[in-house]
Amino acid sequence: MTADEALARGEQWFAHGWMDAASEFWQQVVAMDSGAVQQAVAWDNLGKVAARRGRWEDAADAFQRALAILPSGYPEGRLRIAMHQALIWTQTGQTDLAYRQLWRLTHEATTVSPRLRTLLGLNLAAVQIDYDYYSQAIATLNSVAQHWRPDDQDRYGYFWHTNLGVCHVALRQWDDANRHLEAALACAPSTDRQGPVWVERALAAFYRGDVLASIADAQRALQIMWDHWLTLEPAELARLSVVFARTADTLGESMLARRFEDVAHTLYGQLGRWQAWRRVHSVEFVPREVVLPSDHTALVADLRRAVQWIETLFALDIVWPQASYIAEVRNHAAQALAEHEQWSADQRGALATACRLADFGLTAIDPLARDNPHRSPAAWQQYRQHPWLSCQLLAPLGLNQDVLDTIAYHHEQPDGKGFPTGRTATDIPAAAAIYAVADVYAQGTLVTGHTPTWERIQSLAGTQLDSHWVSVLERIFASFANP
Repeated sequence: MTADEALARGEQWFAHGWMDAASEFWQQVVAMDSGAVQQAVAWDNLGKVAARRGRWEDAADAFQRALAILPSGYPEGRLRIAMHQALIWTQTGQTDLAYRQLWRLTHEATTVSPRLRTLLGLNLAAVQIDYDYYSQAIATLNSVAQHWRPDDQDRYGYFWHTNLGVCHVALRQWDDANRHLEAALACAPSTDRQGPVWVERALAAFYRGDVLASIADAQRALQIMWDHWLTLEPAELARLSVVFARTADTLGESMLARRFEDVAHTLYGQLGRWQAWRRVHSVEFVPREVVLPSDHTALVADLRRAVQWIETLFALDIVWPQASYIAEVRNHAAQALAEHEQWSADQRGALATACRLADFGLTAIDPLARDNPHRSPAAWQQYRQHPWLSCQLLAPLGLNQDVLDTIAYHHEQPDGKGFPTGRTATDIPAAAAIYAVADVYAQGTLVTGHTPTWERIQSLAGTQLDSHWVSVLERIFASFANP
C-alpha cells in the first residue's frame, strides 16, 4: 500500500467516525519512507484524532511534527496546521499564545485562502470573546464577512450570528443582540444547535430584567437538552446550568439554584474558564414587576430532573477519567450496529442513553474493585452488582424500561457465564447484546488500538459476545475495504 492509498483509507474511516482505525493507516504513513508532504498530512490527521479524544499533549506534538516536516511551498497547508496548533493551545491554558498566533495567521491568510481566512477569523473571534474583548471580536467577525464567498453564509452563518449575539449581549446592546440571535435560530443547521442560542437569549432577557421572557427561553433550551443531551459540549452545559440556576432562583427554589451553580462552577473550572464564570456569576439584575405563573410545579420538577441528569453525567467522569472517552466510542459503535439493522430513532436514542449511563453504578463501589475486579473474590462480587446499582441510582431520572433493561443486562453473555443473572443468548435484550460488542471495542481501542481489538471481538463471538452482532460489525468494517 502506498502512502497516498493509506492516507485515503484513513480519511475514509475517519469520515465515518472510526478514528482508531483511521489512526492505524496514518501511523503506517508515518512509518513509511514517504514524501514530506504525506508525512505532514499524516501527522496533522493524527493530531486531529488526538484532539477529538482530548489528548492535548499528543495533539500538540503531532501538529508540531507536521509543521517541522512540511516543506516550503505549501502556505495554505502550513496555515491550516498552525491554526490547529493554536486551537490546542486554547485547551492547554496557553490562550495568550493562541491569540497572537491566530491574529497573525488571520492576516497572513488574506492573500493565501479566503476560506481559510474565514475559519481563522471565526476562531480568533472565539478567543477574543474568551478574553472579554467583545468590541474587537465584533470587528473581527465583521471583517470576516467582507471576504465571504457566496456559499459561506450557509456554511458559517450560524457561528457568525451566534458569536455576534454573544458579544452584543455582553455589551448590553439588546437590539443588535436580538437581531443576530434571531438570525442564528433561523440558520441553525439542526435543532440541537438552537440550544446555545436559546440559552443566550435567556441570559439576555435575565440581564434586561425580563423574567418571563428568560423563563420561556430557558424552557425551550431545557426541551432541546432532553432531546439532544448527547451532543451538548461542556461549555454549553455550563451556560445552560447558569440559565437554569437563574430560573430556579426566580421561582423561589434557592437550593435547586445552588445545585445548578455548583455544576456550572465545576464545568467552568474544568474548562479553565474562570473569567467567564466570574462574569456570568456576578451579574445582578433588577426584575420588572411581573406576576409569575401561579403553578410552576411542572417546570420546577423538570429542573430538578435536569440537575440530577447533569450531575449524573459528570459523577462517573470524576471517579473514572476515561468514562467519557469510552462512552463516546461505545455509543458510536453501538449506533453503527443499530443503524445497519435499521433500528428506529427511538430505539437508537434509548441505546445512546444506556451507552452513556450504564456504568454509573461503578461510582458506588470500592475504587479498588472498580479498577481491578479480579483482585479478590470479594472485589469480583462487588463489581458484578454494578448493573443493578446503576438501575437503582438512575431511578430518579425516570428512564424508560428499554434503557433500564440494557443497563441491567449489558454484562450478560450468550454462553450464560455473564452477570448479574447468567442469562443466555435468547434471553438477552438485543440492545444489551449490541452494547456488549460496542463496549469491548471501546475498552479495547483505548489500550491496544483497532486491529487487535477487532481480532479479540471475533474470537469472543458466540461465547461472550452475540455472533449476530459481531457479524454485523464485520459487514460494516468490510464496507471500508476499498477507498
